[in-house]
Amino acid sequence: MQKKYEKAISVFQRIIDKYPNTIEAYYNLGNSYFRINKWNEARDAYEAACELDPTFLDAMENLGVIYANQKEFHRAIDIWGKILEYDPKRVDLKKNIEKAVKLKAGQK
Repeated sequence: MQKKYEKAISVFQRIIDKYPNTIEAYYNLGNSYFRINKWNEARDAYEAACELDPTFLDAMENLGVIYANQKEFHRAIDIWGKILEYDPKRVDLKKNIEKAVKLKAGQK
């Protein structure tokens, strides 16, 4: 399965090299890295997608997951909160924020 994602990474990287403003390529590059647990690379790709489109909620959500996995709870809480501004009915994100707040408090 990893080979499949590595091939996808190569394809998305070529697309980005040729068309650097292709938001979906950054998002899918992030997804491919995410699937093979390359968190820093996925983070970079999602951050690039969010820079190009600050309202790209799927990229923002995945970026929040990475922040939480990397124990950057304040960043996860912040980005999930931004998503809730656009979509306040997201109960799942509210639960993620509650959990992240508790984990952040436990870090001190």
